[in-house]
Amino acid sequence: MKIEIVDASVSRPEAQTLTLPEGASVSEALVRFGWTEPEEEEGEWGFGVFGREVSVDYVLQEGDRLEICPPLEMSPQEARRCRAAVEEKRKC
Repeated sequence: MKIEIVDASVSRPEAQTLTLPEGASVSEALVRFGWTEPEEEEGEWGFGVFGREVSVDYVLQEGDRLEICPPLEMSPQEARRCRAAVEEKRKC
């Protein structure tokens, strides 16, 4: 089966096509993509299929688009506060 995989941690993410055996999991796709131990990264990194969060045990299907999302540098609330501070010319 073929899936697309997108690494959102790079500055210009591009979809790559992977060919996997039927019934392959997210973990298997990540190993094929070049990750060494994806289970250890699950708490920090996020994984999604078409924008819906999945675990590394999720079984992929033909045509799925697997997204790899890096850990957040700050919470969304903190990011909004910083943007507002910049707009008001305060120090973030």
